[in-house]
Amino acid sequence: MNTMCTDKLSPAEPSRRGSFWKKHSWAAWMTLLPASLWAASPFGVTVALDHDAQPQQIRVEVKVPAEHHIFADTWSVRWGKETAVPLTPIPVQRYFDPAIEAERDVFSADVTARYTCPTEASSLWITFQGCSDTICFNPETHAFTWTGDQIEPVASSAAEATEVDDA
Repeated sequence: MNTMCTDKLSPAEPSRRGSFWKKHSWAAWMTLLPASLWAASPFGVTVALDHDAQPQQIRVEVKVPAEHHIFADTWSVRWGKETAVPLTPIPVQRYFDPAIEAERDVFSADVTARYTCPTEASSLWITFQGCSDTICFNPETHAFTWTGDQIEPVASSAAEATEVDDA
């Protein structure tokens, strides 16, 4: 039974949960670290324009596989340098993170969020970090170009260079 991801904690669980990591944290991280360096992301990101909404909106979808999660505090959607706020809050669950021995908010199911489009052409940046029950993946940034009437993905190497330039 997986007790790592729960909505609520029983009073006895917090002390038990961290005990393995306290005793074996160095060995565990040395085992998990190399795998995270080359593990491909299992998270699928799509962005679609909603032509019927007024003002215009985009729908951001991230597929979160079973037994995976995205840390809510790493989720960021930006139009250029401006942080975008979803039109409705994204549901979260509480998760005990053994790496920091504390609870965190996570997205443990597919994420769907709507955002209002800017009135001018802009870059769209979607950033997050996710983990499975065994490894954490490198933080991801997905870049798109908004022209005012369509949204297109930017190649990953170009996205990284542009993000550094925009910062």
